[in-house]
Amino acid sequence: MGRTIRICKLALAAASLAAAPSAVAKTTDPVDRYAAARLAEIGNLDGDALKGYIKLYSDAPESAVLADRIFDSAIRTGDMAAALRAVRAQELRGEVSGEAPLLLFADAFRQKNWPMAMLAADELPTRGNLGFMAPILRSWLNVAQGKAHDLAIVDPQTDTLFAYYSNDQRIYLELASGEYAKARLGLRGIAATGGDYVRDLMLRAAPVFAAQGDDMFADALIGTGIGADRLAVATLPIDKKRKAKVLANEGLSALHVRVASALLEQNANDQALVLARIAFWYAPDSEPAKLVLANALSAHGLKRHATLITESIPQTSLYWPQAIQQRVGKLEPSEAVAVARDASQRWPKSPTLALLAAQSQEAAGDLVGAADSYRTILEDAVKAGASPRLRAYYQLLLASALDNSGNWEAARAELDAALVIDPNNAQILNYLGYSLLERNQDISRATAMIRNAFEIAPDSVAIMDSMGWAYFQTGDYAQSIPLLERAAKASGNDLAINEHLGDSYWRSGRLRDARYAWRVASQAADGDAAARLVGKIDIGLSQP
Repeated sequence: MGRTIRICKLALAAASLAAAPSAVAKTTDPVDRYAAARLAEIGNLDGDALKGYIKLYSDAPESAVLADRIFDSAIRTGDMAAALRAVRAQELRGEVSGEAPLLLFADAFRQKNWPMAMLAADELPTRGNLGFMAPILRSWLNVAQGKAHDLAIVDPQTDTLFAYYSNDQRIYLELASGEYAKARLGLRGIAATGGDYVRDLMLRAAPVFAAQGDDMFADALIGTGIGADRLAVATLPIDKKRKAKVLANEGLSALHVRVASALLEQNANDQALVLARIAFWYAPDSEPAKLVLANALSAHGLKRHATLITESIPQTSLYWPQAIQQRVGKLEPSEAVAVARDASQRWPKSPTLALLAAQSQEAAGDLVGAADSYRTILEDAVKAGASPRLRAYYQLLLASALDNSGNWEAARAELDAALVIDPNNAQILNYLGYSLLERNQDISRATAMIRNAFEIAPDSVAIMDSMGWAYFQTGDYAQSIPLLERAAKASGNDLAINEHLGDSYWRSGRLRDARYAWRVASQAADGDAAARLVGKIDIGLSQP
């Protein structure tokens, strides 16, 4: 009973706090004040929480818990001064986090306190998994002081992380140091690598070479950076000659953006937010820094703050489509359709925004309208001379919308046509092969296509599942089960994969394992799928 009463009191406190944020300061009892600050933090009222923690800490500066809470709230709100105070308090106790030296380095760098910045860089390798950044930080210190950057080239086999994260940083350093011939070679070498960090490098290098009078190379860099949107950009009032010189703070921001993005992909959201905040602190006008910070804030449930950041990116920015994509991802389907459609009208030649509008239609359930939109995108791509791979991708999206709307024959025709122009596209081979298997059509061809897809992309979970299911359809459970087990392990509680695995277990005589797999699948099921799985768990599979 006592536990229930306490929970109810906390809920009431949270409600009153949301209605009156100043509630944090209305009591003199430290325990009540801490509870109020904690509730404010839980309710995403981080500004109020931070004020409460700071006031408490002034009365109890020995509290490790309060220093930690101040740091977390300061990072969420972007109060870097408060975050620094918390880090220095943690440092006195010898309990700093792995990101703390990065924060201390950034503070010293911004104040041009080079010796303190060097000390922070030297400390970084002793504090966790970010030590690979230390040599890059030291190189930027050299450049900021007018010295040669001296960033070593290492064998990826001996220092994988440093080699991976220094490939673009070396080019930034060359641009900042005026080594344009070296930077040009590096840009040509990295162009085919792909990834957002390459896009950011290309777009940042373009005005540097435009200022050198090489508009042709600058235009090529922009075209590589924005890809299919190059025709849309041609109609915008963009000044390629702005930001003619790369500054050290920009290069450091780019480094933190790239690492923060990687951490978000790994679901290391707390560490990612710290690095995203530091990236933005170095370069508050940097649009890549804004985008990664918005992503990190969204990962922490701070969607309103994320939206405010993306809305600060103007329509004339090369990053505007990415800002719109982030905003749309946080909206309800009907709102997302309206925002995406409006953006597409503002950039009428942008495939990125046209695609976003079509995908928003599909997510909102307008499958026929989405199919029409995908067809228009495909036709525009053909007119623009887009690559076979890109056209095939658009055709796959069109086929998926047609299939989901119940028009399988039209979808199959699009998939067959896509394979003509891109015959080794693993996604299309898998989609068509699996769809044929499910409909019991042309089984030998379907199996051959899935096997081809599996040879091209053996680590794809979706293709692994299809290959396992193809073996199941032919009664080869000895080969089906290992593949489906691998796919299930990689996918968690995916409904289709675990149901396939359960079916394979049952047919091979492993009845208890089958029910375990179906039970996992049922956790993600509703409607007809849930009823089907309940039936399987109760009575198993009927005879084939």
